[in-house]
Amino acid sequence: MFVATHNGPQFVCGQAPPGDGPMGQRGTYAIQTQNRVLCHGQQALQLSCRRCSEGVDLARFSGFTRSPEDFVHVERLIPPSIVPRPPKHARYPTPSGWQPPCDPPPSLPYTVRRTRMHNPPVYERLRYLNQKVTTIRKIEGDIWELEKDIKTFLEQEKGEKPAIQVNEVTMIIAIKGHFGEDLKQWLFDKGF
Repeated sequence: MFVATHNGPQFVCGQAPPGDGPMGQRGTYAIQTQNRVLCHGQQALQLSCRRCSEGVDLARFSGFTRSPEDFVHVERLIPPSIVPRPPKHARYPTPSGWQPPCDPPPSLPYTVRRTRMHNPPVYERLRYLNQKVTTIRKIEGDIWELEKDIKTFLEQEKGEKPAIQVNEVTMIIAIKGHFGEDLKQWLFDKGF
């Protein structure tokens, strides 16, 4: 946040001196506090200074200063740049059903990494408005072995053989039907 200041007692950037030309009091483009104006970013400052330059000598300004006491109010609104680690809980799974991955990871020929929000990468969606599809992403290792394990699990769980599509290039498995909750719990049980 920048602050534009000047040496005189009546004029601040973004407002013309009272009674000076047609602008009058309508030339305000920034927040005014006594002898300084808070301008939000370089663009707002340039806009207000351009408006002031129509009838005012810009040599009267003393320059820019930083205002850390005003930035404190803005800083709390800026989102964090990284997602924090989840807190430690007394027991798992938590009431929402979430649990952390096993440490060390299971010794299987494949792994399924978590999303950046620490959730399993299992997604349910509708394709072509009526075809239900469950997708598993972030797969590393032997994707064909994972496909066999998923097929075996769903045959035992649902009693029917699901249609599964394996994309070896993007390392994504798509399953016809909505099995999101079952597959998330299965991945939790496997230790992913």
